[in-house]
Amino acid sequence: MRALGVTARAVVVCLGAVWAAGCASEGSTVPKALSELESTAEDAFDLAIGGDVAGVQARAAALAAAWDGYRSRAARDGVPAAAMAALDAAVAGLGAVAATETSGPALARAANAVSEPMPAFFEVYDPPVPSGVLALDYLGREVWLDALGGDFAAAGADVDRVESQWAALRAGVVAAGGEAEAAAYDGSVTAERGAIAGADAAALESAAVDQLELVDGIESVFASVADAPD
Repeated sequence: MRALGVTARAVVVCLGAVWAAGCASEGSTVPKALSELESTAEDAFDLAIGGDVAGVQARAAALAAAWDGYRSRAARDGVPAAAMAALDAAVAGLGAVAATETSGPALARAANAVSEPMPAFFEVYDPPVPSGVLALDYLGREVWLDALGGDFAAAGADVDRVESQWAALRAGVVAAGGEAEAAAYDGSVTAERGAIAGADAAALESAAVDQLELVDGIESVFASVADAPD
């Protein structure tokens, strides 16, 4: 969720005490270990974007240890086997890339892969912030990386995925009182499409970074509703 120094991360900070490390909600608690996994993956992405190879290597080792500690609980709690296998591969992949790669975008791509299966993990715990919001975060970072590489074909495909995920979430955002946030997110997708059509990597990067910040606002909409007094 962080972009160019943005530090707000609602999935790992107790936004309204509803979704994050040890935060309880209506009979459901997201395990601290899971929140820390997602937080560490995002830290690794940020460090990679900043060119801190040693920092990424440290986060890769921490992720491997954290996943090893949480994995058996994830299985007991009913996380789908496919999601667990995907995280196995992503954590191992980040470790391998971090050991040999010095390119920031390549490291960031490997770090972001750890976040891809996370929605399936969080969904098991029925968080009040829909797990699909995590998918928007993951996909937004993918578009950002596409922009850094000037890969407009990949960006087009990733924005297609953004739009599909957004279509599944938009009505819920509006119903939760986020009309303005929904309109702003619509605009960010339009901006990405325009940048891709114009083969403008700088504009695409800017639109992707702005979009990631908008995801924070969408999370806040859901968190505020969940935290409202009965």
